Amino acid sequence: MMVNQPFTSKRAPIFKDVPDEKWNDWRWQLSNRINTPEEFERVIPLTNSERKALAAAHLFRVDITPYFISLINPDDPNDPIRKQVVPSEIEMTPFTAMMEDSLAEDRHSPVPGLVHRYPDRALMLVTTQCASYCRYCTRSRIVGDPAATFSRDEFEMQIEYLKSTPQVRDVLLSGGDPLVLAPKILEEILIRLRELNNNATALYKITKRLRLQI
Repeated sequence: MMVNQPFTSKRAPIFKDVPDEKWNDWRWQLSNRINTPEEFERVIPLTNSERKALAAAHLFRVDITPYFISLINPDDPNDPIRKQVVPSEIEMTPFTAMMEDSLAEDRHSPVPGLVHRYPDRALMLVTTQCASYCRYCTRSRIVGDPAATFSRDEFEMQIEYLKSTPQVRDVLLSGGDPLVLAPKILEEILIRLRELNNNATALYKITKRLRLQI
């Protein structure tokens, strides 16, 4: 007989007094993201390399939710989640093969925010923001700036391009992370995409942490 066990979300000691209703609220998590050396040091001891990177100007944006940083083993400098989200001074060193647009997305972008590399599928960038920023991000050239996002006009240009390109049957939503969008905005995007195909044979997916088939 299967017994449902209550799920207890792991949290670092510094967050032990946060009420469950806040801790389990994604809005609270986004509003309390960690990004300064001082905030990091309250949760995990930083290495000299990490401390130097966090103090550097013009480094790719750092943001980590309280929940995500709580998953890091504070005693392991090689913890995989730590490597994913905490910068090191290696990021400050240019290298010979360094490319700003390593996937050549800009070369296959007929309108701002839309990548059409393969004949029957397209990548639709709908936000430049993420809840947490991965240090290996291949789109760091455009994500992370809170003042930069895709405009309504650019969104309409993307939709118009898809309307005029009927061979596209597969549209992937990405960015940034589409799931940081307000639900109302994400719903509008999905509705507009479904309207492009009245016989409902098209397949639309949200990439990153969730995939939805409509």
